[in-house]
Amino acid sequence: MIMETSMFDKPFKAYFKKWDIDTDFFPMTHLEFPVLLLAFYILTVLYYQPAATPKIRDTSSKIKQKKAASSNDFTKKFVLSLHNLILCIFSVLCFVNTAPVIYNFFINIGWRKASCGLIQKQYEYDYGYWSFLFYLSKYYE
Repeated sequence: MIMETSMFDKPFKAYFKKWDIDTDFFPMTHLEFPVLLLAFYILTVLYYQPAATPKIRDTSSKIKQKKAASSNDFTKKFVLSLHNLILCIFSVLCFVNTAPVIYNFFINIGWRKASCGLIQKQYEYDYGYWSFLFYLSKYYE
């Protein structure tokens, strides 16, 4: 699948050609993806930012709120910890499936020679699959 050059990529097209960077082979490397997703992220964070709550002076209300919040805090911490554990396991899986390929290229071929074209062939196999999943996970995180 060949994509048209985006308006974000046009100023850098000469550099892409000079350094032999094929953004058609790696379509998610077009600059519109990170730029637009960053804008989306900033807008959603600003939109969903909770409003500042006024300070409560009534101590009996504070005690009731603390009791209700303590049981709710455990659930939030548990869900957050579970989420972080899943992300950690996923990152380890990505590392385990991509590190041997990188190591092999570094030791047997040399980093410069491998990163200037030979590694593109690996994207058709497991390395490409796990690299792509890891790349997509960065948008999620």
